[in-house]
Amino acid sequence: MARRIPGQRIEGAPEITVKPGNVPGSWDVYVKPSEERIKDGGLDPDTDKVEPVVLYTLDETNERVRLYPVYTRPEPDGSFTPKHKKITAISFDWFDADPNPDETAADMALDFQPDGLTRDPNFGLGIKKEYRFVLDAVAEHSDKDVLYIGDGDPMDDEFKLSLDAFGDLITEIDRIDRRAQVAENEVKATTSYNVVAEVVGAESRPFRLGRNEIRQLIQKYAADPDYRDLDAQTELVTELGRSARTFAQQAPEATEKLISELELTRLELASKEFEELMAKNHNENKWQKFFEVDPFLLSFAFGYPVICVNGQSYVGGRRIDGKGEKIGDFLYKNSINNNAALIEIKKPQSPLVKKYRDGVYGPHDELSGGVTQVLDQRYHFARRFPLHQSDNDWHGENEVADYEIDCVLIVGTMPTDKDQRRSFQLYRKNSHGVRIVTFDEVLEMLKNLLEYLQTAKPS
Repeated sequence: MARRIPGQRIEGAPEITVKPGNVPGSWDVYVKPSEERIKDGGLDPDTDKVEPVVLYTLDETNERVRLYPVYTRPEPDGSFTPKHKKITAISFDWFDADPNPDETAADMALDFQPDGLTRDPNFGLGIKKEYRFVLDAVAEHSDKDVLYIGDGDPMDDEFKLSLDAFGDLITEIDRIDRRAQVAENEVKATTSYNVVAEVVGAESRPFRLGRNEIRQLIQKYAADPDYRDLDAQTELVTELGRSARTFAQQAPEATEKLISELELTRLELASKEFEELMAKNHNENKWQKFFEVDPFLLSFAFGYPVICVNGQSYVGGRRIDGKGEKIGDFLYKNSINNNAALIEIKKPQSPLVKKYRDGVYGPHDELSGGVTQVLDQRYHFARRFPLHQSDNDWHGENEVADYEIDCVLIVGTMPTDKDQRRSFQLYRKNSHGVRIVTFDEVLEMLKNLLEYLQTAKPS
């Protein structure tokens, strides 16, 4: 980071101001983020009010620097969000403490912070993301809300980790990361090798575990289908897909058979679970989790090819997977033109219509409310789309566009009564801007696809 001296303004740098603190012998270091960071928060630096925030304090009496980790990209109201829930500050020793620090001295005080902490006030101070587990452990084992990293005596509100203890800990975390990467690559490579070997009739090979206990544990965990988590399965299937491209030319028939078996198994299990869930009165959260496991199933609700971008999404908040005001169940995009689409999920048991007069039914509150809900989500999502686009890097291959954001509501089951069915059909046909699909329609489309694939299955 460029040094800022009193009276100097560096383009793209935050404004740093030092003021006397409430405690004698202490100074509060205020930071106002750069205009770029303020714009990242969706605010206008010229018209929106963003007050400076105390990012750290200098305590000459106790020779301490105390950091207050916050996200320096402001919220819509101009406030700043703490990075951690329980640990509110991180402190370290301030050697050669300046009795009357200016902005330059305040900036130089950060040079004394231990390795493993971030350095740039423009992006918030505190512990680096890869070492966040240290703060989790301190919060678990202590009622203190300040972590002191140093060799002096801790203050009343501080939990102490010596410089050596903290240094050894982050070094070990780095080692674990490297071992985990090696172990993960070995599991992917060996599993892919053995699947391909089975297809072409070659011998499989065992996992090369190595001597390190952590690496062995990681590999055994990742290699056991009974304990492998969803992320590991996804990565493994991705690796298999990459390997499949290399042997498809050598064994095209075996490759086609393998892919067909995988797809059929996947759809058969999904169809069975879908029917079992339909038979019970599960809440919306249960259906949300079901579709999160295989978001491909929701693609039946569209009349065009789609890709799932994100599960439960905060469409009106600061970022798409963080805090927000309005929550959408799923965010999809058209795989051809990248146009965004929001999906709201209710329950199969949600009523669709209510009696208006003889032979005529109006939309039930749960149906009309669901329509309004997803339209409201679209309004907030479109309004803050530039911020979401910036936060989630929706550019290039990851592009998500907002040409005309589509809305889908999955709710209820098709009425069996003729009049109710006609009234519902008339309502959804004239509900412009929202596609309304029932749960049993999604299930029927899944069954139709499954039946077609079983018929066309290579022998």
